[in-house]
Amino acid sequence: MNQLQSTWLVLALIFNLSSVPVATAQGTDGEIRIGWIGALTGPVAKYGTHQAATLAVEDINAEGGIRGRKLTLVTEDGQCKGPAAVAALRKLVSSDRVRFILGGHCSPESLAIAPLLSNLNVLALAACSTSPKLTGVSPNFVRLSPPSIIVGDMLAATAFADGRRRGAVIAEETDYAMPPAAHFKELFTRAGGVVADSFDFATADQDHRGLVSRIRALNVDGIYLGTQSKDTAILLVRQLRDQGVRLPIYGNEQVGNAPNGENSEIAKMFDGIVFADPEFDVATPKSAAFAKRYSDRFGTKGLPLGVWTAEAYDSVRLLARAIAECGDEIAQVRECLIKTENVEGVSGLVTILPNGDGARRYVVKVVQSNGSAIVRRPS
Repeated sequence: MNQLQSTWLVLALIFNLSSVPVATAQGTDGEIRIGWIGALTGPVAKYGTHQAATLAVEDINAEGGIRGRKLTLVTEDGQCKGPAAVAALRKLVSSDRVRFILGGHCSPESLAIAPLLSNLNVLALAACSTSPKLTGVSPNFVRLSPPSIIVGDMLAATAFADGRRRGAVIAEETDYAMPPAAHFKELFTRAGGVVADSFDFATADQDHRGLVSRIRALNVDGIYLGTQSKDTAILLVRQLRDQGVRLPIYGNEQVGNAPNGENSEIAKMFDGIVFADPEFDVATPKSAAFAKRYSDRFGTKGLPLGVWTAEAYDSVRLLARAIAECGDEIAQVRECLIKTENVEGVSGLVTILPNGDGARRYVVKVVQSNGSAIVRRPS
């Protein structure tokens, strides 16, 4: 991170996400409409990104809006699927005439819409989109999320340090889940380990008993597991445990956060799973206040996907702030966004690099029997 910091443009720490400037009397007529693309249906809707965005809009409007104008989100269901996200984008641009989009809120959505943005003269600020394929994909695409390959690298090093020497890799066939799995295989092998076999599966697959049987025959001492959603992670871990596989599991963010808000049976099933996730302390005053408000409002046990739910809130505030501070021209807003450095949000410190990627510090965590996770300290 220190090497990266030398390339970051400095933004004063007073540029805080906690408040959007209240407008003067000029230019207060009408509302500002911003598009929003994310999963409103399907398993990824459990991320809670739309709920987080709703709270952000309420806060911004309660503080006076954007230069005194009310902020309205025009929301479309991207379903965490490329075709649905493209349809949503085209509708928002052609029918709703928006020039700024919040989304996608998962990698498949963002990968589908990002190449179209420049021709449509639209700027998108994405959250929860970590595919490395998004780096440099479009000058009109900016994201709060960092590339996810660090997950595979960190977990490969951790697994090898734990004494794992012969492993299996399971990954869902999506642009989010596959790259970290590939990096895990590469780094684990380079360190001296052996990947006995690698299993890719389609999202629609529900019965993984054959896959589990093959893993049992491999005589491995650990498993890397990467999924696109919490539901798929729960399904796979349950089938592994039901067939007596008690091997250590190293998982991506979806796997590690899957027990959040689930029942005790699921929480115990995930006990001991190791995963890599952005550093996030929900006990800090800003994060704790957001988590409580979110839980009280939507009846959840904490944030459904931890830092990623919080990131969806911060994306709304950051875009609104950029428009308020820098104007409503796309080039100006983008320039404002990529100057973001160590801005305090409910998801922690937010930084966006000049190439449009977010930057966060990742840590290795372990799931506890109650479903919570703690940072795993080096032994």
